[in-house]
Amino acid sequence: MLIIRKEQMDVLDAHMRRKYEERVAKRVARTFPEKFKEMGPEKVHALIQAGIAKGEKHGITEDDDAEEFILLIFAHGLEFEKPPARVKCRLILEDKDLPPDAKVSLIAEELGAKKSPEPANMKS
Repeated sequence: MLIIRKEQMDVLDAHMRRKYEERVAKRVARTFPEKFKEMGPEKVHALIQAGIAKGEKHGITEDDDAEEFILLIFAHGLEFEKPPARVKCRLILEDKDLPPDAKVSLIAEELGAKKSPEPANMKS
């Protein structure tokens, strides 16, 4: 019987997260080339990590949903839901009964964003 220790799982989780962040960074570079160039890789990765944490806080944890959520953050800012005019975005994020994919779609609609032009699961 194979036993995987917690330390081994932590290393595997960290590796998988880095791979995911790299995939999202490539997508950000393709979708927002000027912003990517302006921010640079370190700041892009920091914003991706902040987007992942924010998504997790609101139940958005599936890779594709989180990726779309992160793209919305790059388009509209990390605190896109804070302005008074975006109260509906806050309500969507805080709704415990809404599925994560619905949250992302409704927020995109509310922000006037179109679904990104390439599928979230496209790899490069």
